[in-house]
Amino acid sequence: MTQQAPSAAAAAAMAIDAMAQQFEGSGCQSGCPVTAIAFEMSSSSEPLRRATQAAYEGRAAQISARLVDDGAAPEAAQVTARALLGAIEGPPPQSPPRVWPEPAVTQASEALAEALGGFAVQCDLPSVPPPLSLRPNSYIEGNTLYMVAEEPQGDLALVDEAFRDPWAFVVWMGDEGHSGDCIVTEAVVHSASGHVVGDGPLPEEVWCGTRPFPVDDDGGFEVHTTRQVCLLHIRMEGYIGSKVVDLPADEPLTVELIPDRPRPDAGLAQLFLDMAAEQEEEGRSQGMVDPYEVALEHPDLPDDARAVLKAWQTASDDIHNRRVEANRHMGEAFLERSEKDDDDP
Repeated sequence: MTQQAPSAAAAAAMAIDAMAQQFEGSGCQSGCPVTAIAFEMSSSSEPLRRATQAAYEGRAAQISARLVDDGAAPEAAQVTARALLGAIEGPPPQSPPRVWPEPAVTQASEALAEALGGFAVQCDLPSVPPPLSLRPNSYIEGNTLYMVAEEPQGDLALVDEAFRDPWAFVVWMGDEGHSGDCIVTEAVVHSASGHVVGDGPLPEEVWCGTRPFPVDDDGGFEVHTTRQVCLLHIRMEGYIGSKVVDLPADEPLTVELIPDRPRPDAGLAQLFLDMAAEQEEEGRSQGMVDPYEVALEHPDLPDDARAVLKAWQTASDDIHNRRVEANRHMGEAFLERSEKDDDDP
């Protein structure tokens, strides 16, 4: 008979105890069959990798559902479930990154550019990049950037995904139909010091764009960023402060702390929710034919290039879904704060 645990935490403890007894009782010969197959075969068999991955995700979904039943928020439950499953069995092994043959990636990029009516840009990066927040239809394979640009010549910043700071700047110069020279220059880190001024309690941190920096007891702070223009701002209950500064700065920076003004949180909430709904309805193709499907119909496209396009299509779908969820999350957060403000006397 299956014993019903009173909570998710109790269920996890019972599962760990049962697995430990099974492992010890078999002389360390009997463990989780999914993990054994994953470690042995996931790097050499893509179907088995997908099957074991699905098994891990199914177990994580069961744990997450129980955490939600116990009162946890859905997003927090998903994160906790993955962490708990990893603590019990170790993280699910992933297959090594697929190394696509160079001709296939170039052919895929050119087919996608043709489908989008754009221009294929290809750049060798100067060093191994951090995780980057790439524009749509841009991909990094190995140490090379493949991108579909709207114009044969242009420039852009490659932005660090974690802090939204430029990691490098790209300039390409080509002609109609084909990319030409492409130059990638790593961004320079600018450092500047400053102080928070004005009446009121000191904040714990000052933000430069989307990256926080700690504030000392005397109000001093230092920022380090590759941005050439930085919006310094303070996020603190009851107070606000912001200032746009050019970097590198010739003089110490200052941010004035002033009492917070009322914000139209309900309006902002509706704006983000409307954006999420519109993005979800239009989809990545924005009401047009999916450019990946158009590129995949190219009669002369080799199988390897088709595989690259399908991988990129999956990545684009994931990025689109994350953007929809981010806008929905922002809208719900502003709505919650607006309703809280209405309840306050």
